[in-house]
Amino acid sequence: IGGDVSGLFVSTNNFNFTVQNKEFMNKYIQSIVFDPIDKNIIYLGTRGGVAKTIDGGQSWIMLRSGFKNILTFNLSEPVYALAVDRSGNNNIIYAGLGVERNFGKQHPAGAVLGYFYKSTDGGITWFQTYIPSITNESIMSIVIDPINSSKIYLLSESKLFISQNRGDTWTQ
Repeated sequence: IGGDVSGLFVSTNNFNFTVQNKEFMNKYIQSIVFDPIDKNIIYLGTRGGVAKTIDGGQSWIMLRSGFKNILTFNLSEPVYALAVDRSGNNNIIYAGLGVERNFGKQHPAGAVLGYFYKSTDGGITWFQTYIPSITNESIMSIVIDPINSSKIYLLSESKLFISQNRGDTWTQ
């Protein structure tokens, strides 16, 4: 379970949860995605970027190469939505941006919205696609079609988009 205050909680039996934040500094967790092939690889979408573990949550690294830095705490852009390709290439990961800790208020001036990111190397490097029609909204969810992994659905705060080419272009 990911939270906005206490961080990441892990249960290995009957819902007895313990905090699992070793080496993981940003505790504002927006999404959790498990690798479909290796159960020890987990990605977190956080208000400071993407975090990854390869040892089931014992240690974490932040994956920020390709994301822009934001002013607060020198973190990368906040990531709300994540998805991992389940068609056999688990190195393809998608990320969608949200706003930085606005707590239900209007989006702050200078918020970086409208960007969708893709990694083809397990999150080491990221490439961005700008989606002009969502410049004032957070990306809330990304879903990869289970039959055709080239087709991706993206939900912003009020709009639904589809890509037929793994996120290179989008149609509302």
